[in-house]
Amino acid sequence: MKKLSVFAFAALFAVGTVFFTACTKKETVETNNSGMSDSDGIPDGNIDIVYSVNVVSAANTTTGKTAASVAGAVVTVAQGEVSKQITVKEDGIATFNLKPGIVTGTVTLANHTTVRFTANLRNGAADHVDAGQVRYASSIITLWSVNEGTATIKGKLTYDDDLTVPGVSNASNKKVTATLASSFMYPNMNPGTAGEIISVAIEGTTLSATTDGSGEYTLTVPAASNGVPMTLMFEEFVAPQKQTATVTDPRFHFNIIPVNITVHTGQTYIIDRQYM
Repeated sequence: MKKLSVFAFAALFAVGTVFFTACTKKETVETNNSGMSDSDGIPDGNIDIVYSVNVVSAANTTTGKTAASVAGAVVTVAQGEVSKQITVKEDGIATFNLKPGIVTGTVTLANHTTVRFTANLRNGAADHVDAGQVRYASSIITLWSVNEGTATIKGKLTYDDDLTVPGVSNASNKKVTATLASSFMYPNMNPGTAGEIISVAIEGTTLSATTDGSGEYTLTVPAASNGVPMTLMFEEFVAPQKQTATVTDPRFHFNIIPVNITVHTGQTYIIDRQYM
């Protein structure tokens, strides 16, 4: 941390008592979302970038409008050893005073996905520079609700335990798991190059179901009007398989290749698969 100069110390002393805690690296910042945060934690007090994170609902990603349902989302950003946190209001915007360079962030909201991201706040490519040479940057982060704005994936799993006769058996009591793609970009994530998202990961959205006696399963998954990519995975298992009239493999390994699917709000997708 940079030390205060003699001149700066005298100026601070003249206006009153200064509370300075060197060991505190994290703060919660309350803001009215109308401009810069009320306080900043940059050690040298040099505010170069005013960075806004706009949290939106996946149901509105095609328009970029903020849904009221994201109110209460907690946005945490970190740059170096400094960490800041803001709870957004109805407009979904959290504004931070930062410096040019790399910033990491996390956005959380109850009953929604958790998004972790990294952005580049480039000094020379800011969205806007005002008369005082303060730079502005922004990023859009999309959250998916796990309770609304959903799609349905259902299907039936079978396996052939006897190659000598026609037909297949139901694969009962087998786990089917749907997971949001671990990392992908959204088409409206970067309104300007100054807040360029360079990586993003989605957490807390793994859902699973178990097939019933008929080998059938049903999953309800987060979705969006412009599509959400997911990966569907199927539990592997070992069981006897009769391969010829005289040959039976007592421990045949049955598996299904994972399925990549893009789901849209309100749609139902039928994914039937046979173990091989």
